[in-house]
Amino acid sequence: MEEKIQKKIQEKENQQQQQQQQQISNNTQDASHSSKNSQNKLNTNGSQNANNTNINNPQQNTQKEKQKTKATNQKNTYIKKISTLMEKHANTDKAAAVLPEIGEEKPKRNKQPIGNEEEMNKDQIKLARNRESARNSRKRKKIYLELLENKTVQLNNFLAESKQINENSQQLLSDLENQIKSRNDLSNHKQILFRNMQMALGSNAMERDIKTIIESLKKKFGTVNKDRMEVLDYCYKQISEQTLPIHMQYILYCCKNKKDIFEEATSKNSNILQPGQDNQDEEDPENNEFPNIIKNLNFSESQKAKCKKLAKSLTKEKSKMDQMLTDLMEVKEKMKDELQSLDNTFEELRKDFAPSITGKFLMEIEKFQYTKNMKASFNKFFSPKANQIDLNSLDRSDYEDDSLDEESDGKLYEFIKSEDSQR
Repeated sequence: MEEKIQKKIQEKENQQQQQQQQQISNNTQDASHSSKNSQNKLNTNGSQNANNTNINNPQQNTQKEKQKTKATNQKNTYIKKISTLMEKHANTDKAAAVLPEIGEEKPKRNKQPIGNEEEMNKDQIKLARNRESARNSRKRKKIYLELLENKTVQLNNFLAESKQINENSQQLLSDLENQIKSRNDLSNHKQILFRNMQMALGSNAMERDIKTIIESLKKKFGTVNKDRMEVLDYCYKQISEQTLPIHMQYILYCCKNKKDIFEEATSKNSNILQPGQDNQDEEDPENNEFPNIIKNLNFSESQKAKCKKLAKSLTKEKSKMDQMLTDLMEVKEKMKDELQSLDNTFEELRKDFAPSITGKFLMEIEKFQYTKNMKASFNKFFSPKANQIDLNSLDRSDYEDDSLDEESDGKLYEFIKSEDSQR
């Protein structure tokens, strides 16, 4: 519609311009005709007067001819001036005719209502704007929904991680509670056994009853009991696991198994295992994580070659570390053997003494350990200078502990001497 309207307006303007040009041409023609007629009249009048004078007087004729030439020259100058003035007047008339037409056309063109065509044009513009706004709103809505979906995925992942952390924390808390409970049960059981021994020694019970109490103490708190061996195994396991950080374990594991750490991760058939995993877990997708990490680093070829060269030296270091850990495990086994031999030696020594004497010895050691622990805890929590280090108090406590050790050694020496005298 807009194109049609513009075409019509251009046609009207062209028609008006043609009319103006025709008017200008007509005005110029009229002016030229009028100038020609005036010249013809002047020429006819002059010729008639000349003829009349020529007949009457020849001298006068010569003078008159001169005057005529002057007059004709003057007339020609006047005619030229008149023609120039007429041309100027015609040009001014043309400009005056063109200017009002141009000045009148603009307000007419602006003020003329197009009618239904303008209304239709406005409606179409509104419809186009509404369509564009609706399209933009749909795009914004789509982007907003995508952002919400991404946010929900992130929140779900975060929630799953938080749940996993919470479950692990709950498991750790339950393990700690079980350990604390078992430790408290052990301490309570130990207190009960020593209380029974104290009652048996105070009431001069039979040696057989005292011996059963000593056997239960040995079984529960002896040198090679089950709980003590489990603690020993746990400590050595922690030492072997905490010697290296996890990233060094990955690198050394790949170097040890002669794997190409720069190979691309396959789907589920990757042969690279994480440290501490069995071949049964090869189908686990998490096993492909380490090659993916290496792939995402985008190493250059020179860097890859350098890493492959260093892999040989790392394999040597890994073998040394493995040897040290195996030696450590051998030390643990040797320690168990030594503890077993020590327990056997103590059993051989206990055969030569009565159960009551062994019970008294164990009671004295338990009292000494109890008083020592109570004193340390009292100084830790109730001392006014608990947060400061007092060297004098430390030396004094060490001296008191040494004196107590000397007293216990003296009692042990007197006890052995009395047994020898009885024999």
